[in-house]
Amino acid sequence: MNKNRPAPVERDWYDVPGLAELLGVSQEFIRQRTDRREIPFYKVGRLIRFGADDVAKWLEECRHDPMS
Repeated sequence: MNKNRPAPVERDWYDVPGLAELLGVSQEFIRQRTDRREIPFYKVGRLIRFGADDVAKWLEECRHDPMS
């Protein structure tokens, strides 16, 4: 192993269909949010991937508390 290279990051990943299923929304909804750069994502070649931690943070930012 090359000592100058960082170790691979271990994390959970979702693709577009997987994230759509997790959130109970359409794949088109996920693609629209990605096109608008509203949801954080990684692009690996032509593939789009979403980190589980990034999705959790994004969802927390989307949260609206009830009005008092």
